[in-house]
Amino acid sequence: MTRPKTRTAQLDAFIVADIKKRFGTLKNAFVTIAPQGMTQDVFTRVAAGRASLRLEVAEVIAALDAWKRANLK
Repeated sequence: MTRPKTRTAQLDAFIVADIKKRFGTLKNAFVTIAPQGMTQDVFTRVAAGRASLRLEVAEVIAALDAWKRANLK
């Protein structure tokens, strides 16, 4: 028996497109906004919109929001 996918979450397609549009590549996005302690593999999985842990998705959203508040006026 497999585990249900209720423990996973995904970024909205709008947020994924926004990340790709602003930074060009996921590697550039990682270098610019990566949350503390998150590896590039995890960040890339989350930012690409694949199923990830809810905490990881929330951390990427929070890091993107913090970057926007600091750099976009």
